[in-house]
Amino acid sequence: MRVPAALAEDMARAESARSPGSRRGSTRTSPAFRDALEHHLELRHRYIECFPGREHPYDVLLGDFEPGMHTAGVVPALAELREGAHPLVAAGRADPAAPGSSPAPSQRTAQRRAVPGRPRPGRLRPGGVAPGAAAHPFATSLGLGDTRITTRYDEHDFGMALYSALHEFGHGLYETGADPTLERTTLDEPASLAIHESQSRLWENVVDAAGPSARGCCPG
Repeated sequence: MRVPAALAEDMARAESARSPGSRRGSTRTSPAFRDALEHHLELRHRYIECFPGREHPYDVLLGDFEPGMHTAGVVPALAELREGAHPLVAAGRADPAAPGSSPAPSQRTAQRRAVPGRPRPGRLRPGGVAPGAAAHPFATSLGLGDTRITTRYDEHDFGMALYSALHEFGHGLYETGADPTLERTTLDEPASLAIHESQSRLWENVVDAAGPSARGCCPG
């Protein structure tokens, strides 16, 4: 076993503990968030040291999410993405949308109508009704029988709640798609992070763009 038991325990404990950075009112510049992030980074560096001989240190972490992928292949892809994204960001800054206000409770109602039912079995669990109630939208699966998603509200950006809900719904739907007979085997786990994200972006960027008729294809 390459990873010492003590390190594995420290990593599991850090991942299972509620991060101070996720609490209401916490920001990326707050001491609590900084301390939690530094602790996670320190653990990851210790983890990487357990796998010497890799071409790039990040290959160790990348391999946990994308088996067979290497940093050398990711860097050019990200460079190409950055080159194409810069003009889009610049155009958005030059022509910002008119500011508006949408109360969080109203967003929550619209959001529940937009999301096609819910991951089965599971539930849609928004992160509250106040803006910033969830520091970052996420989906989590406690097992094939319990998949949950969260969202975030910004009274000046309705898209935050809508698209984050659709995105996390895609994650939740993928998690609940495993055959129940495969539970507690390695075959009930996601194939890779890229596959997982492809399902979330499918709902956020493709199915939503097709309109309500497409969203209605999924039983609620």
